[in-house]
Amino acid sequence: MRAAADGGCSGAVVAVMLCALASPAAAANGPAPSAIASPTSLAEAGFDTSLAPRLQDADVVSFEAVVKHAMAHAVEVSIARAQLQYGDAAIEGARPFLPENPDVQVGMGARFHNLAPGATFEVQAQATQGFEIGRERKRRLAAARKLRDLNERALEQVRWDTYARVHLAYNRALVASARAEMVNRLLRFSESLLDVTRKRAAAGEISELRVRVAEGELAQARQAKLDADLRFRLACVDLSRAAGYPVDKLVAPIGDVETPRKIVDVAVLIEFAGREHPAIRTRDAQIDEARARVSAADRDGWPHPRLGAYFSTEGEAGTVQRQNVVLGIVGLPLPVWQRNQAARARARADVRVAQAERQAVQYSLAQQIRGAAFAVNTAAERVASYAREVLPKFEANMDLLERAYKLGETSLVEVLVARERFLKIQSEAIESYNSYYQAVFELERTVGAPFDTFAVATPQRGAVAAPASGPAPPRRPVELTPR
Repeated sequence: MRAAADGGCSGAVVAVMLCALASPAAAANGPAPSAIASPTSLAEAGFDTSLAPRLQDADVVSFEAVVKHAMAHAVEVSIARAQLQYGDAAIEGARPFLPENPDVQVGMGARFHNLAPGATFEVQAQATQGFEIGRERKRRLAAARKLRDLNERALEQVRWDTYARVHLAYNRALVASARAEMVNRLLRFSESLLDVTRKRAAAGEISELRVRVAEGELAQARQAKLDADLRFRLACVDLSRAAGYPVDKLVAPIGDVETPRKIVDVAVLIEFAGREHPAIRTRDAQIDEARARVSAADRDGWPHPRLGAYFSTEGEAGTVQRQNVVLGIVGLPLPVWQRNQAARARARADVRVAQAERQAVQYSLAQQIRGAAFAVNTAAERVASYAREVLPKFEANMDLLERAYKLGETSLVEVLVARERFLKIQSEAIESYNSYYQAVFELERTVGAPFDTFAVATPQRGAVAAPASGPAPPRRPVELTPR
């Protein structure tokens, strides 16, 4: 009787289940496509995300609230915001009306004469002031304001990179939460498996060795739960760091993973990124700033005239009479050798470098968008396939295994083999979400707009595909962009 229970012919139940889950493609022989609605999330696929681990020391925060906090407190954003003061400093430096301070010279002394005893006291004073005649100050102020515009564009680029990283960290935390719930379900299954094994061993149906095996499996399940909970906590730590929360504050995500979306028209995204991406706008501002410096440097090469006055008082030896002299002074430097050549050449070189960098960034973005779009579409197909064919069956498969073992229809070894197979497939299904979100991050970061503004939902089975013309051009993100 024991042999029949341990190895029995009812192993066909497990074999059929394993064949059904050997790969997502195996479900192609199932019901007609029009009869199956494709789940769009883990929750719709039968995954109870309400049972996901909740850290007692963490605050559950929505994505919009996390993004809002990141835009104000993220470390990278704070640094970029502080760098705006460079532009303010440049404006302050270009604000003085005159280019230099007045020059005052005073000379005092005595005059001695060979034919007369004594000496006379003399004073000479001279004051000059340089000034500009080519409106150089106006051009320096324009260049300083362009520098501030450049720093503002750099801040916008940092804010966009922060948004993309927060988006990725939030979704990774949601996936880690789903993984922890899956492991938690396996832990409950292992506990039930040990309980049934002990009862069957007490009834003499199986040997005590099976109990030891079930106890070992339970110990492994507990270790797996600790590891999954740690991964979830670390994902929350990464989310908190990306959003700039204090060190003593931990945030956890709320909700479910997003619906898989695909890209229809890559050309629209490339055209949009080449015009509106924050990195492109930063390079445009860099070119404008360099051109403003060229204009200012050219005008600074003009000569700076000087106006002044001269006064002296002197007396003749042996007399009490004094002579006073007052003169006006006009000076004009001759721009023969120095015409601000170094600053002018450097500014022109900066223009050429900035233009080359813009072209390089535009080319790099186009190539990255093309590759990232392929990665997103492939990952979305994987997620949709798993969501249709794997995720909805996990809970039912575990229940079937548990029921079959309770009824003695299958052996412990067969149950463990099937459970391991289910765990592997389920882990691959959840990991496909991580791959999908990594691809979304790369695409979203290179396009320069929120993913939801240019992607289309993955069509369900039997649904009509999106038109070939593609979505409308993406909207540029504002301060707080939707998820």
